[in-house]
Amino acid sequence: MERPPSIALFLLALTAMLPSACARTPEKTGEAPHSTAAAASTANISVQDLERRLLRYADALKAPADLDYPRMEAAFGIKLDPPADAAHSWREVKQAPLANGFLLYATHSPAEKGFSRMEVAVSLPGGKDPARTPNEICIWDAATLSQQLEAIGYKRGGQRPFQGGWMRQHWRPINDGKQGFSVALLIYRSGDEITARECVYGAQIDGGDT
Repeated sequence: MERPPSIALFLLALTAMLPSACARTPEKTGEAPHSTAAAASTANISVQDLERRLLRYADALKAPADLDYPRMEAAFGIKLDPPADAAHSWREVKQAPLANGFLLYATHSPAEKGFSRMEVAVSLPGGKDPARTPNEICIWDAATLSQQLEAIGYKRGGQRPFQGGWMRQHWRPINDGKQGFSVALLIYRSGDEITARECVYGAQIDGGDT
């Protein structure tokens, strides 16, 4: 079934409009957590729990206003630092510790021309970028997470190269297709030639008018 033109235009807009703030990779090893409040709230969250929070958050999105930063903070158990200065509108937290040595990066950008956007991404113990570091750790299984998104109404779309890995789109329209949400999974390959599998280290969520 062909996607309505308005939805196709929306997805093209998402690809062009992703800000540099939402395209950051995990920070370098050795840097201190950006916020002590965030560190306190995330230290006991496992990557499995973070995945469940991500799915609940994606499922709960019913209107563009649901992408505001207070709802994001509540959903993920984080505290985002305010904009660094007047020239930047996004809120973020870097290197927030998760259970078992993993680290969390999260960012939120407010509505702009009908869109709001957010990202959560996990780095490996030691702050290593999973998409650029050979490793055996599968943070979240890509096939399973795509299936779980489809089960809550997100139609799987295409994928493209992104920062050493891939970005896979999922789309759910609302309000008769006039608005909608996109969940883009950030995918990397773990394992060797024999045990290789596609895994997810984060997600970007955008929503607003088509």
